Amino acid sequence: PLDAIYICNHGAMTASGSEDPDGALYALAREAAGPRAPVLSTVDLHANITQRMVDNADCIVSYRTNPHVDRRERGAEAAALLRRLLAGERWEKTFIRMPISPPTVTLLTARGAYADMIKEGQRHIGPELPVVSILGSFVFGDVREGGITILTYGKGDKPRKLARQLAEFAWAERERFRVKLTSLDDAIDQMNKTAKAVILFDIKAFEAEMRTMGDGIVKATALTAEAMPLLREIARNSARLHEIAREVISIEDESDRMQEA
Repeated sequence: PLDAIYICNHGAMTASGSEDPDGALYALAREAAGPRAPVLSTVDLHANITQRMVDNADCIVSYRTNPHVDRRERGAEAAALLRRLLAGERWEKTFIRMPISPPTVTLLTARGAYADMIKEGQRHIGPELPVVSILGSFVFGDVREGGITILTYGKGDKPRKLARQLAEFAWAERERFRVKLTSLDDAIDQMNKTAKAVILFDIKAFEAEMRTMGDGIVKATALTAEAMPLLREIARNSARLHEIAREVISIEDESDRMQEA
């Protein structure tokens, strides 16, 4: 039997054969863990949280920074929460999805309506309300279960009341999630005023770094496809699953190094 399962995924996966592949992953984790062992996850704040994900996880922790510079801190937070779950603690879940699909440029966390929601949620964190996850969603996923999502975990009335308060704030401030786009005609006019010359580049091949990134994506996809059926018998396949996890992490680390160079 498993003590617990920790899922570290983005949360906005799409697939041609399933509208909710993340939910399928969480359901598979719950099947492997059984009804009693805790299942906890960390996700990107652009995740599209589905009902199936919420139902099958004891707790979902989202990033709180965009750009995402708090992945290590959220991992440490997840570890601390998992210790509490392993000790027998459980929390009530409140899940609210808003009918707001914000452009990604409105989901920065230094300022704006979304930043205000995150800051207000974190202001209430305490022993009886350990987790407030506010997700902006990923509109380009083009899924039905998309939109700004509020998740609170805790005991008593406070988590539910806070989730409702944050939802009411989001709706009242929904105009702040709109973006005024520059029309194509105005963009061309601005370009003609500022550009001395327009040079068109005929790109016939990708640079070596881009080819390496593409190869990494293909390899990571193949590794993920290999891992999925192995998750049905985690204990028996644990050695190979650890190897796959290390390989995927290595691919991601290499990609990060190339982007930072």
